[in-house]
Amino acid sequence: MADPTSTTGTAAATSTSILDDGRPHNDLIVHFNVIIWLLTGISGAILFVRGYCKITRQRGLWWDDWIMFAAWITILISSIFGSISTTMGFGKHTYDMDIDGPNHPKLLFIMTMTGFWSIWGAAWSKTSFAVTLLRLTKMSSIRWGIWFIIITVNVGLYVAAIFMWVQCDPPRKVWNPKIEGKCWDGNVIVAYNSWTAIWSGLADIVLAIIPWWVISRAAMNFKEQIGLLVCMSLGVFAGCTSIAKVITMKAITSDDMINTPPLNILGIAEAAVTIIAASVPVLRALVRPPNLSQVKSFSLSNPNSHASQPRSQTRREYENLDKSGDNSITTVKLTRLDRMHADEAQGSSPRAREYQTPREWGNISDFPGAARLPQS
Repeated sequence: MADPTSTTGTAAATSTSILDDGRPHNDLIVHFNVIIWLLTGISGAILFVRGYCKITRQRGLWWDDWIMFAAWITILISSIFGSISTTMGFGKHTYDMDIDGPNHPKLLFIMTMTGFWSIWGAAWSKTSFAVTLLRLTKMSSIRWGIWFIIITVNVGLYVAAIFMWVQCDPPRKVWNPKIEGKCWDGNVIVAYNSWTAIWSGLADIVLAIIPWWVISRAAMNFKEQIGLLVCMSLGVFAGCTSIAKVITMKAITSDDMINTPPLNILGIAEAAVTIIAASVPVLRALVRPPNLSQVKSFSLSNPNSHASQPRSQTRREYENLDKSGDNSITTVKLTRLDRMHADEAQGSSPRAREYQTPREWGNISDFPGAARLPQS
């Protein structure tokens, strides 16, 4: 009969030999799953509330909403693949994994799918926010700039997604390194993906700045402007997330797989943060409906008046704010009363004229309390 003490001693020796080999044996499995599902869950909840509020308030869903929903579906798929990969060892050090086992090619394939779908999520979420901005302005120069961002960011990210599958010949070698074939230099992929991450991040920042120019010219009080500017500028965080991916790109050529989870986390975070940043302003507008009472009537002193004519003044009253079905202001009827000097025999001479909303302003229904003033 075997001595139980010797068995215990053998097990202890084996455990000690593993822990005392001079290499770390930690893993990121729990951290990876918690973070990606928090990002996916929070962004999904905010997106759901956005759609629910629009439907219940009879605002309807537009292209930007559907594109954003598609973007969230892609990060949901990416998170599912990411969690599946952790059950096969993803998140551990390479030397703690069975890289010679039959499941290793499956793991590499699932890891590739995780990154692939997160790239699509980043592309579509940015496109959705850009499409929203297209609705808010009719100025040709800004619209051309937004279209340039949409096209270049999408092309750059789509090419990065394609490179994941065509970097090896045959393509199967991407997830099965043991088969015969050849692959591109990993530094080429790192360089290209780093460039797309930087450009994608800068595009987010530019898209976050555009509302500053738009909102700064809106007829609303200062506090309302600041609130909207903060909400519309949250895309800066998405840009920072994208640029931060450059630091983790080295995981593509790393021999240790534990360096890969941070890259996947940032890939999912980029799309999730963009979804949140693009949805918060819409939710704010839906929760706080426009209050036009503060701009229905006000007076401006006549800039051409002189001290010798103290009783002369010009009063402009914004009386009728016609609104279309989607609450966007389309016409402002401006009535101008010119009260002439008291000694003029004609008395007052009312003149009315009507201004259309300036062409550079588009659908402003997402801006609570905003009314466009005609340019002088």
